[in-house]
Formats: sequence, C-alpha cells, structure tokens
Amino acid sequence: MYEHTLLEKVKALRFALGDYAVFGSGPLLVHGLVEDINDVDLVARGVARARARSLGPVLVAPKGDPVVRLGDGDIEVFAGWLGMDLEAIIDGAAIMGGLPFAQLEDIRAFKRALGRQKNLGHVLLIEEHLRGRASEQRL
Repeated sequence: MYEHTLLEKVKALRFALGDYAVFGSGPLLVHGLVEDINDVDLVARGVARARARSLGPVLVAPKGDPVVRLGDGDIEVFAGWLGMDLEAIIDGAAIMGGLPFAQLEDIRAFKRALGRQKNLGHVLLIEEHLRGRASEQRL
C-alpha cells in the first residue's frame, strides 16, 4: 500500500514533513479501506506550499480553494479544504511509509460534508474501521 505509484510520486516531491499531509482518499488506501486511488490530494502550508506553487500554476478548485495540479493532474496540492482547519490536519497527520497521512476522523468529516454517493460509501468504510479499532483497544 505504501508503494503505490502515486505515493511514490508524492515522495519524489520531497516536501518538508510537517508542512503537508496526504488527504482525500489516500489515507483510505494506506489503511486498506480501498484497493486503489486515481489521484492523490495533499493539503500544504509553508515551505511545501511554496514549493508546490513553484512547480505549477495556482488554480481555483470547484469549491473555491487554491490548488496546484502537478504532473498529469494526478497530484493536487491544496492551500485550503472546504474551510477545514488545515493546521490541525497537518499537525495531526500520522507518518506511515515515510509520508504524513491525515487522520481518518478528518477524512470522514470532509467526505460527510461533501455528501456525494462515493464519499458517503467511504464514510461508512471509515466508521466501520474506526469501530473495529476501538474494539481492539478495549481488549
């Protein structure tokens, strides 16, 4: 899971740890909740955000957040995410396979807010996973 082609592309960017996190469906992949992803979304601040801006033009995502699309558009680096607290998301990211991944609770909140059918399916997968994890901790 950590060796997915897109995650290798993210590693190759050499963004500073502590300045970004893998968001969107990337965390679902590394937790084994989905088998594949077609793109990878990053949230970034500071040096990582500046580096992303140096690699491609800043565009505006459909929901109004600044985004830089890299490569073939399969990596998107966001400077905002639907009004969510990016500082908390990045600060709370867990390092797995050398990359910082946003917490599943943060992913659940954003996917629930979007409310698209695909996202609601992901919300159910996340909730099931978190319930299982909570059960294991009680044992």
